[in-house]
Amino acid sequence: PPRGLKEEMTKAIVKKAPKRIAGMKVREVRAYDGVKFILGPSCIIGGEAWLLLRPSGTEPLVRIYAEANSPVKVREMLKAGKQMIGRRQA
Repeated sequence: PPRGLKEEMTKAIVKKAPKRIAGMKVREVRAYDGVKFILGPSCIIGGEAWLLLRPSGTEPLVRIYAEANSPVKVREMLKAGKQMIGRRQA
């Protein structure tokens, strides 16, 4: 999408940022080159997770990336990301 649309999408995602994703507390929201949610406790090794929603600069789509300590959590986070994008488009 054009740069203005990418920025608009990013702002809309941040504005409606959830307090929890996949049962984990959203500790931080970073809005640089997309929206990155830092999740879970910071003091536990391997306990932190993240979800990134990144509007493409060349295609009309949003890429969703996630990292967590289990495949089940990653799937839950990706599902939550898809729901956020769907909510944005509604």
